[in-house]
Amino acid sequence: MGERKIIKESTDKISISKRTIDSKSAGNKSEASVYLEPDKILDVLKHRKEELQFIYDILEKKALNEPAGGLRISKKGNSYQYYFIENEQDTIGKYISKKHMKQICALAQKAYNNKLRKEVLREIYLIDTMMNKYNPTAIEEIFDKCTPGRQALIDPVFMPNEIFAREWLGEEYQHMLIAEEMPFFATKQGEKVRSKTEMIIADKLYEQGVLYKYEYPLKLKNGIEVHPDFVCLNMATRKEVVWEHFGMVDNFEYATNMVKKINSYIASGYVWGETFIASFEGSRSPIDVKYIDNMINIYLK
Repeated sequence: MGERKIIKESTDKISISKRTIDSKSAGNKSEASVYLEPDKILDVLKHRKEELQFIYDILEKKALNEPAGGLRISKKGNSYQYYFIENEQDTIGKYISKKHMKQICALAQKAYNNKLRKEVLREIYLIDTMMNKYNPTAIEEIFDKCTPGRQALIDPVFMPNEIFAREWLGEEYQHMLIAEEMPFFATKQGEKVRSKTEMIIADKLYEQGVLYKYEYPLKLKNGIEVHPDFVCLNMATRKEVVWEHFGMVDNFEYATNMVKKINSYIASGYVWGETFIASFEGSRSPIDVKYIDNMINIYLK
């Protein structure tokens, strides 16, 4: 369905949110299809609420030790004068010398905290209201509830995971060939890879349901074509993540080229931990399988 270059150029193509439809095969579908990114609104709201609740709890504890009364500030010339307000009926207050700046600051902080506490409660209420009424899958369900025959005629704004994954994996590309005389390792999916660690990484990705392409061609901004060990798909974000494994870091020439390669990725707009990750090992420091599992859980799910 979608037309995508086999060789990607920089990271502006790394998130598949737009595609061009082949008009000959798409029937009456629109020429340019735009897709919604995965919905993260509830995750953002939950995180925001947790932060606000944490702040509110702190404010409640501080309120127990706040001083009585309030503060009036009057500007005189280029300086300020401070007055202690005993109650709401007191509009003038009693002058406080700047020698008692600790008391002045405590009263100012108290007034700020009171306003802050009210606003935090208001925002928590609004978030709860939004979370109770918002259905993050409502748009997806419109397409999901259509019959297969109708789905075939529709270009949805949010592609179901199964279709998205099938299209992503269905793209044809040519990875670097492994010469017949060279040793290789076979993954659980029957792929030939160049090292035992690459085999372990590939099998771990497969076991954890992370889609990947081995030695998928990318063109960096310096014009150099690279074939990273793995281009993985984070299905939660629908972003591709390059995973390079560097297996001979204790070799000086290899390490020098490794640094140049990493810098080339960074110069091309790849961001460590978002669109680029790497693993390392040397002859005396083999990689820990637990480290591979952690990387998958942290960066690819």
